[in-house]
Amino acid sequence: MHGDWSAQRHEQRWPPIQPEPFCQARRIDSHRLTEFFQFIDGYGEGHRTDVIMSMHASGTFEVTMSPQPPYDTAEGATLSRVSISKQFQGDLEAVSTVEMLSAMTETKGSASYMAIERVTGELHGRAGSFVPQHSGTMTRGKAELVVSVVPDSGSGELRGIAGKMRIDIVEGQYLYTFDYKLEDVASETSPS
Repeated sequence: MHGDWSAQRHEQRWPPIQPEPFCQARRIDSHRLTEFFQFIDGYGEGHRTDVIMSMHASGTFEVTMSPQPPYDTAEGATLSRVSISKQFQGDLEAVSTVEMLSAMTETKGSASYMAIERVTGELHGRAGSFVPQHSGTMTRGKAELVVSVVPDSGSGELRGIAGKMRIDIVEGQYLYTFDYKLEDVASETSPS
């Protein structure tokens, strides 16, 4: 279909149940529903998010791994669990603990891992903690890795942190670059 989608939706009466009857049928207060969508759009009263800085951090880190025996060796892939501790130097002076799950396939260069990490220390002099989530996939030697901060996981002076981290290994040394932003999140009591 072409043209204005919203206009077509209105002409076709989609959804077939109009918003107000829909709310009443499901015992949802339409005023509260409106407040919810305003909140999602960033305009809700009682919640304000102001970006106060966007930063770039870099440095090195050391890794200590404590691998456990595979817990599943069925055909297709071997599933394992590894506990990791890290020591960060540079713009991020911190320690972290990581719990990683991995799948190593029978095809050379094809594997995947997921991990949750808690980083505690100082980032550009701001003390606190945050939780990065790792998602890594290697397809026949082609690697993809995304390390992003879990929303609202920051504490202390790192409350409101968001961002993504890049990890490189150069001549056996672990390097990180971290592009992040800090937000000043002010929460007030929402109207009842």
